[in-house]
Amino acid sequence: MTMSISITNKWRVDARHQIVIPMSATAVWGQMRDLRRFITRDPLHRYVHVMPNESQTTEEAKTLYPIGTKLLIEHRLFGIGPDRNSRIVRWEEGKGYAFSDLSIRNPRMSFPHICAYEVRPRNKHESILSIQARGRWTAHLMPKWIVRYWLHWVLRTTGWMIQLELLAVRKAKAKSAIRSRP
Repeated sequence: MTMSISITNKWRVDARHQIVIPMSATAVWGQMRDLRRFITRDPLHRYVHVMPNESQTTEEAKTLYPIGTKLLIEHRLFGIGPDRNSRIVRWEEGKGYAFSDLSIRNPRMSFPHICAYEVRPRNKHESILSIQARGRWTAHLMPKWIVRYWLHWVLRTTGWMIQLELLAVRKAKAKSAIRSRP
């Protein structure tokens, strides 16, 4: 597991967290693919609403995420927080995706950033999951050490929540395989 957080003099943020998952990249992608559920492992992302485009039905919008798909992410901490606009900016089937995370009131304020999740194989039975947030920190009165601490907490907690979920999936699949043996 590695984590790096850089904040430039112009307040550009690049925060990354990589974790080793004891599952194949294909199995991890199987869980990641449900973007609406998967990105709510971030402790700030309470719920994700998918806004269908003109050519999609509401049901299609819940399972298909072409680039440009609009999302509304409910951000909450201790029950309070703003909703934020989002849009899928990258989708690579089997590998990962990225989406914007912007203030509804002013897209240039309140830490406008891109969140990215990517999985790649480490070996046959393990994969590496990368979680990234890149953007511009706009609360310049806050000391950078507090910003680093905050980003560290969000990334570490997100990684921990994802690991818990994926390990539960792996355990359930193992139990199912044992029960289905003759």
